[in-house]
Amino acid sequence: MLVVSASQHPAAVAQCTSVVAHGIAVLRPPADARIEDADAVLDALGRAARDHLVGHPEVHTVLLIGGDTAAAVLGDACVDVDGSLGVGIAVGTTELVGRRMRVVAKPGGFGGPDTLVDLLAGAVVT
Repeated sequence: MLVVSASQHPAAVAQCTSVVAHGIAVLRPPADARIEDADAVLDALGRAARDHLVGHPEVHTVLLIGGDTAAAVLGDACVDVDGSLGVGIAVGTTELVGRRMRVVAKPGGFGGPDTLVDLLAGAVVT
């Protein structure tokens, strides 16, 4: 699984910190990224996520935190929404980097500090 977040919302930051503490890597913009460069930062994050997926064909699920993150990673890819893994957490499939992928998306400002840990504990994903 690849977890990607560009959200600076305190809820998303706390969730990412909790996930990392549980040994799961999160792809995030550099700590010194500036809001004035938001478009460039998002473009770079989207490219980094896609490059990671190309280099790791064993990854079949991407968890996207925040709408800007989803747009940066998915671009104009269509997502077939299959349902919800909880309130506000959508799950679907898409064609990304030449293969079908499971996509899980949630708003950056949504949920408590353990929302992602709880989600990952209950989901069978790779």
